[in-house]
Amino acid sequence: MKTFCIRSLFFTSLMLLCFACAEKKKERIAMPSTDLSKVSLIPKPLKTIPTNSAFALDQFTAIYTSKNATGFEEVGTFLATKLKDKINLSIPVNSEGSNTIERVIYINQSDSTDLETPEAYQLYINQDSIIINSNTAEGAFRGIQTLRQLVPLKSNDTLAPQKIWPVPSGKIIDNPNFAYRGSMLDVARHFFSVDDVKKYIDLLSYYKINVLHLHLSDDQGWRIEIKSWPKLTEIGGSTEVGGEAGGFYTQEDYKEIVRYAAERYMTIIPEIDMPGHTNAASVSYPFLNG
Repeated sequence: MKTFCIRSLFFTSLMLLCFACAEKKKERIAMPSTDLSKVSLIPKPLKTIPTNSAFALDQFTAIYTSKNATGFEEVGTFLATKLKDKINLSIPVNSEGSNTIERVIYINQSDSTDLETPEAYQLYINQDSIIINSNTAEGAFRGIQTLRQLVPLKSNDTLAPQKIWPVPSGKIIDNPNFAYRGSMLDVARHFFSVDDVKKYIDLLSYYKINVLHLHLSDDQGWRIEIKSWPKLTEIGGSTEVGGEAGGFYTQEDYKEIVRYAAERYMTIIPEIDMPGHTNAASVSYPFLNG
């Protein structure tokens, strides 16, 4: 009986300890860090200066952009859309006459000579404002990608009646070390739909990749429509690795991919693999073997 009581007490204590650890872990998740230096940003900015407070992102926040600055309002709208997708918070862009706005995100076209390249930006996060400075809309776009990474997935519901997403305060100065930051997608061996390519572009742009190399032809498949050579896609694009059905991009599909990438300040580089790796082409037009 004594042994049973000891065992029962041991297991009860163990269960209580597990619950306590789980609650503590839950509490850590619910309380995002306000130390800007402890947030893992990819790629790492050139300089980060934390001030150990937070901007309270909530329903009383609005986005404003420099007037008559080419592309800046589109950058603000892009940010609002992505925040809506991430945390289901609707933020107005360049809204006039609202008396419920308490905090602002301002995307500013700056003429500062400290911004050395078109992609350079400065991000200032205070308790009641976030300011992104850049000479160009491209630089502002890179800045909002950093801001998106700073917004926590989970709100802190203990600070106010409404949901608040605390964004750690401080200053970020950033400028890419490399002008060409690329990734390659091999759609020749395994075909990816236009929607899949768009998802990949979104992922790349989130991490400030600015070039997508599309491998459009190889022995395993020809993926781009050439209207004067229709068999390249009818035959050469009909399969992929493993013998499964392949696919190809019409010229309109390809234009849409280029347009979508350009909105995210990304360049598409098409690759047509020649003179080697031309089996897909030679099967489509056997006289090419001559």
